[in-house]
Amino acid sequence: MEDIAYLASAYAVMIGLIGWFTWQLLDRLNDVTARMDAVESSLSNPTDSEE
Repeated sequence: MEDIAYLASAYAVMIGLIGWFTWQLLDRLNDVTARMDAVESSLSNPTDSEE
């Protein structure tokens, strides 16, 4: 019975780590998307970048 508890806790930790990794990945992808949108908007409107 102790082995099943160990296996269950290992699975729970593994699922938690996968969830954390996915959360971090989505957060970074949103950051990259925001940066790409900023670059696209500055390239499509060249009067803003001329100073």
